[in-house]
Amino acid sequence: MTFKLLLKNPLLDTYNHLVLNDTYIAEVLGYIPAIPRIENKPFLFSCFALSVDGKLYYPDTNSGFSIARCNYHATKEEQKGDLFILMTARAMSDAIILGTKSLHYENGNFLPDIVNSTLLDIRSNNSQSLLPATIVICRSLDNINFNDKLFSDDLHQVIICCINNSINLNKLPGMYQQLNLSKLVSKQELNLKNIVLANTLSELIFKMYKIGFNIILNESPYFHHQLLQLKLLDEIWINYSGSYIGGSGGLGAMQIAFDSKTHPDLELLTMHTLGYNFIYTRQRVLY
Repeated sequence: MTFKLLLKNPLLDTYNHLVLNDTYIAEVLGYIPAIPRIENKPFLFSCFALSVDGKLYYPDTNSGFSIARCNYHATKEEQKGDLFILMTARAMSDAIILGTKSLHYENGNFLPDIVNSTLLDIRSNNSQSLLPATIVICRSLDNINFNDKLFSDDLHQVIICCINNSINLNKLPGMYQQLNLSKLVSKQELNLKNIVLANTLSELIFKMYKIGFNIILNESPYFHHQLLQLKLLDEIWINYSGSYIGGSGGLGAMQIAFDSKTHPDLELLTMHTLGYNFIYTRQRVLY
């Protein structure tokens, strides 16, 4: 698979943190996806596939993966292009943010895997963990099925963060370590399965950075909007499918919209294609 690089913003030449500095990435994408070095917070970005009219899913299937899979006019390579971009984003990351609504929409089958052996090798060569940790944000443990593979297996590190200090912890399985977020000083204190309490989303983000999570990928549409409201999101990687859906189901659904004076804008950093049915973009958020 080789993407055609249509646009590359010269700003990228000033970015000096080469996260995936490998010839394989350079050959596939036509450039090395460097990121800027940021002080006092993690590099935080979202990655989504959207229909041409900005929808996340079809009314008969809530899975975000269906946007690419159900574009029947696209080639097989194009349909897999969205997955490769997501895998690249995961391979760059120390952790992935997920909300419980996404778990529900994916029928409990969500796993933060990297289904590309070369990307896994690159992580290993960079002395990174095999997979990024998963930060699951919730307000109630009732929204989590601890029998799902993500929460019960020995492969995925999970940090359940409850933004609700009065949460009932009686339903927490014994394998989960309870931690005080304010007292954490290093991610080495984390076990495979953990739960922490936080007062706010911003408190969580800054603490994750302080204990060693420098690059965080957000895959939650709900928290994507909140991270923009908090001015914490640095980039958005959006893969546009030529499919048209209409109706509801876009980013920031059921939340307060930005107005004409307070909204963020996006600046294109890269634009790729594989054929004629998808556009793959990397965009910087301007506040």
